[in-house]
Order: sequence, then C-alpha cells, then structure tokens
Amino acid sequence: PGAHVTVGAAPAAIPGGPFDLVVLSEVGYFLTPTELLVTLAKARSALAADGELVLCHWQHPTIGVPLDGPLVHEQAQDSWGGPAQAHYRDPDLCIDIWTATASVASREGRDTAASEDDRAGRPHG
Repeated sequence: PGAHVTVGAAPAAIPGGPFDLVVLSEVGYFLTPTELLVTLAKARSALAADGELVLCHWQHPTIGVPLDGPLVHEQAQDSWGGPAQAHYRDPDLCIDIWTATASVASREGRDTAASEDDRAGRPHG
C-alpha cells in the first residue's frame, strides 16, 4: 500500500501497472495527437480491473502546444468508448474519471431502480 509516482515523458515512461489509479493532470495537451492516444491506451492497460483513470486539464485556449484541454478529454472519451463515469467542470478546468467497472451501487444491486424499489417497499428482482 502506498503511492507510486513516475516522472518521465509520456507515453514512454508509463509503467505497466496494475494500478488502482492513474492520473493524467495538465499533461495531455503537451502531447501530439498520436502520443495522446498511445498514452491513453497505456494508461488504461496499466489499470487494475477496478482501477480508475482521472484526467484534469485547463479549459481555455492553449498557445504553443499541440492540443487543448477539451480536445484531450474528447479523445479520452473516444478512446475509452464512452463518457466518463464522473465529471466536474468549471470555467477553468475539467476533471473526468473513467473506470472499467460498474459503480459500487450497481455491483451491489443498489442502482437507481433498486433504490426506487426499496423506497416503494417493492422486492428487488
């Protein structure tokens, strides 16, 4: 148990994992489009089965770098095959979280439908 921090140039420096959490914060727009796709693929493959990928990027126009934050998150969504499971956006930044597993509530049968049944006193099923 503990944190492992890797410093290096993406995508080459991404270790193999498995990791519970991979964070790409303020780095995606410094990569070329091809490097970003390779980085996202390596990050995803480095995740444990129930791991999470977190992206955090500036949302304003960038100068002198290949990409911008919104494009990085758009490419991540395309590469993951769907929208993030969790999302935060304010005027300056966007944080998205992807995971390969269903939510804890869904895994435990406590999803929205089950919760509505509980409130209504109906059996699950």
